[in-house]
Amino acid sequence: MGLQGLVKDYDLNVANNVAKVQTYWVDFGFNFTNDIALRGMYAMNKYDWAVPSALDDSPNAYKVILDVNQNALKFTSLWLEYAKLDATFATQINGLSYAEQNGSGINTPALGIDNPLRNDEMKYWFVYAEQKWNDKFATFQRYLDVTYDLETFASSHKNWLFGMRYMYTPALQFELLYDKIDADNGYDDDMIRFRTSVSF
Repeated sequence: MGLQGLVKDYDLNVANNVAKVQTYWVDFGFNFTNDIALRGMYAMNKYDWAVPSALDDSPNAYKVILDVNQNALKFTSLWLEYAKLDATFATQINGLSYAEQNGSGINTPALGIDNPLRNDEMKYWFVYAEQKWNDKFATFQRYLDVTYDLETFASSHKNWLFGMRYMYTPALQFELLYDKIDADNGYDDDMIRFRTSVSF
């Protein structure tokens, strides 16, 4: 179990209309066995708006996760995650969102999880599975279902991903995947990606 707090007090911050933001959260983990665990988090934001705003200045969020190791299921690992974020709740640590906004500020089909101006309650299901067939070869799948109550900030969407990974050596890895997005606003896209990773 852990308790954390983060306070950002800006001298000047024109982005997102936030003069000061406080975030506090508690997280926990409970191991049913060595291979099956329940995890969770409850978080609170407190905003001081730079300019008076009608947006919620005290949003909350929570998530619950079931983490199952491949040793338990034999053929796959499984990560089941459900989360609910109040309107305007935003993470304050870079890198926690599933995707970023592009350079022009237009929302890609991301969670909008890092923007306090997201005036939509957001819920999502996230499922990840990985199958390690041997020391060199693995396959993995991801499913993400995001819904917004108003869809004014971004569109509800679903994301599927299927991939495989091959460790040629401990320092050289090849990865091939297919990734598809279906969004309520008609933004549908997919891609095939091949990536080579070298570790030093």
